[in-house]
Amino acid sequence: MGTETVDLSAQEVEPLSGSVELPAPTAWPIVLAVGLTLVFAGLVTSASVSLLGAILAVAGCVGWFRDVLPHEKHESVPVAEKVPAVATSRPEVARVACRPLQQFRKESVAGLDQGSRRSSRHETHGRPLHSPQQDRYSS
Repeated sequence: MGTETVDLSAQEVEPLSGSVELPAPTAWPIVLAVGLTLVFAGLVTSASVSLLGAILAVAGCVGWFRDVLPHEKHESVPVAEKVPAVATSRPEVARVACRPLQQFRKESVAGLDQGSRRSSRHETHGRPLHSPQQDRYSS
C-alpha cells in the first residue's frame, strides 16, 4: 500500500473572504425524477409513456453526470458579515381564547354517552339493533 501526497494551494484550502463555495444549481435531478415517474406511470397506462419516461431518465442521468464529472461546478455565494437584527411590530404573542380543559372534557364525555345511546337504538323503530352473532347465540 503506497501513500499519495496531494499538494493543495492556498486558494483551494481557503475560500475568498466574504464568500462561500457551493455546488452550482442544476435542474437535471428533476428531469431524472420526472423521467422515472413517467416510466412507472407507463407501467399502468401505456408503453409510450414509459418510453418517454425512459428517454427523460437517460437524458437526466447524462446531463447530471456531465455537470459533476470530471469536475464539479461551483459558484461563490457572498456571506453577510453582519447578522441582521430581527424586529417585529407586535409587542407580545397573540393568544387564542379557548374553553378550560376540564369543561371540554366534560362536554366530550357527555357527547360520547349520547352518541352511544343513539347508536344502540334503531333510528326508525326505536328498538335495539341485533347483530347476526347475537342471533346465532340466542337460539
